[in-house]
Order: sequence, then structure tokens, then C-alpha cells
Amino acid sequence: MLLSAETRRRLRETDSKWSIKSWLRIVASILSLIAIILFAAAITLWNRNFFYLNAVNTGDWSDGFPIAPLTVSILWNAVVIAYLFLMKKPVHPGAVVGVDLILWLVMAISLIVAVLWGAFWAWQPAIPNKDGDIICTWLNQWSRECRPVLYPIGNLEIAGILFTGLSMIMHFVLFTWACRDTSLRRKRAREDTHIELQYHQRPEERNHLPPPAYHTHANDRGRAPPVEEPAVKYS
Repeated sequence: MLLSAETRRRLRETDSKWSIKSWLRIVASILSLIAIILFAAAITLWNRNFFYLNAVNTGDWSDGFPIAPLTVSILWNAVVIAYLFLMKKPVHPGAVVGVDLILWLVMAISLIVAVLWGAFWAWQPAIPNKDGDIICTWLNQWSRECRPVLYPIGNLEIAGILFTGLSMIMHFVLFTWACRDTSLRRKRAREDTHIELQYHQRPEERNHLPPPAYHTHANDRGRAPPVEEPAVKYS
């Protein structure tokens, strides 16, 4: 990390795991970028080879859906790391909790869509006829022999799904760490507030005891307080 020793020391005091979290975000960004490239390649192959009513069928939305949260993942990770370098302190864990949670949920939904509508579900083995020949009829229309381009598309989708899942794991780890940091920060703030209130209280209020003049013991309840007799002077 291109940070001075003093800055690293202050960051460790604020967040002892800032370096690990930064590397996790870098890894998550790389995984997201690879997934984007894979899904984009699958969409390109689909649009080049599948036609509908003499026009390119650009309806491969299931592969395009994950590209949006993956792009946001890269941008968010870049913002967090840039903030760390420019401000010399990590982003507030509350913001990390909110953004990483929303990002993880959208990525999970897009991943489910990519899995359910993947082209690999159409894969099927070819069924030869009685003579052992494979004829590309409706029976074999999705086999490798009759529709070979469908299989590279499916392989790209599977790889994109895998890298998206790995990126999601990185964001989930960062989310759980941010939840822990937020809880610790709130606990520390409550303790500081309690200490500050005690500092401004009188000693008897600090100890949750009544003033000494009104303090009574359990054995003295119901008794009148002793009257101090004036001192008698002898000439």
C-alpha cells in the first residue's frame, strides 16, 4: 500500500483489518471484471448466431442482468479504496453495511436469473437414427452436433456465474466485518457517553447513592436521625 508508516499506524488504530479489507475489495473487483467479460462474450455469441424473424434476437437479458451489479461492485470498491488513500481513514462501517448488503442482494438475484435462464440447460446428447446417423431435426436441435455454438455460450455463462459467486463471497465477508465494526462502534460510543455523563455528575450521583446527610442504613429505618448536642463549655 502506498501509505506512510504514520498513516498505516493511524489506520491500524481505527481498523486493524483495513489492509485485508482493501485486498478483498481489489480481488472482488478483479473477479467482477472477469465475470463481466465472460457474460459480455456470451451475449455477443448469442446475438451473432440466434435469429428471430430475420432479425438478431438481442433478448439475452439473463446474461446482461448480472453485468449491472458487477459494474457497481467495481465502482464501489474503487470509491472505498480511493477514500482510504485520500482521507487517510476507512469509510464509515454503516455505509459499508448498507451498500454491500444491497449490492450483495442484487448480485444474488441476478445470479439466480443467470442460472435459471442459462443456455446450458438446453444441452442434450444427440440421438442417432436406426442407421447411426445424426439428423438435425427437432429431436437433436440442441445437440452439439446440430447447434455447436450453444455450447461455448453455455461454458461462458457457467464461468461467469462462477466468478460472480466468488465476488459475492468477497462482498459477504466485507459485509459481515462491517456489521461487526458498526456494532463495536456503537458500543464504544455508548461507553464514551456513559463516561462523559459520569464525569459531569456529583460524586454521590456517580455512585447512585443519596447525599451523606440523607443516607440511612437498613437497621436505622424508622428511627429519627440523631441530634447532635451542643458542646458545653466549662469555665
